Amino acid sequence: PNAELLLPPVPQQTISPPPQTETLFDPVPASESKSAPRPQVRQPRGQMNRELIETLLLALIIYWLVDAVIGRVLIDGTSMLPTITAGERLFVNNLAYFVGEPDRGDIVVLHSPRYDRNLIKRLIGLPGDHVVIKEGEVRVNDVLLDEPYINADPTYSGDWTLSETEVFVLGDNRNVSYDSHNYGPVPMENIFGKAWAIYWPPEDIDVVR
Repeated sequence: PNAELLLPPVPQQTISPPPQTETLFDPVPASESKSAPRPQVRQPRGQMNRELIETLLLALIIYWLVDAVIGRVLIDGTSMLPTITAGERLFVNNLAYFVGEPDRGDIVVLHSPRYDRNLIKRLIGLPGDHVVIKEGEVRVNDVLLDEPYINADPTYSGDWTLSETEVFVLGDNRNVSYDSHNYGPVPMENIFGKAWAIYWPPEDIDVVR
């Protein structure tokens, strides 16, 4: 007899759809979703070269103007000790006496009245002054100068009366300096700048007084 094989019923599996995952995003407007490429603007080579030349010329003009107003000098010598020492570099205001008058006590840069070189000295006598150096003292118009900046009192003497176009200069290192006590008053026109500040070496940076 045919036997019927009975198998246990297979349970039917129910497949549920996967849970939906919420994605958070900022909606992008349709107008921004596809941006049109920006056109690239290239400068003509001739225009670029012209702008480069103009920039270089402007830089040269600025440098020339600054150099004309602010000079630079290297100190070679000891005539201005202790105020200024050999090897120091100074800025010099080249327009100081074009726009203003000299003051007694200014440290000035001038052309030597005897040699083809420049000097740096302190302005002691102004046009029309009477300068007397005697017994270690400097008097201008019978007034004793207070000079805390000098290295030592002068050991020389002299008497000078300046014209309206002359000045009298001395070094702070009085007994070493070659100055007006040697060659006399100096024409005002020989002065071409006023010492402003020491800029080198870095440890000596200071305003000149």
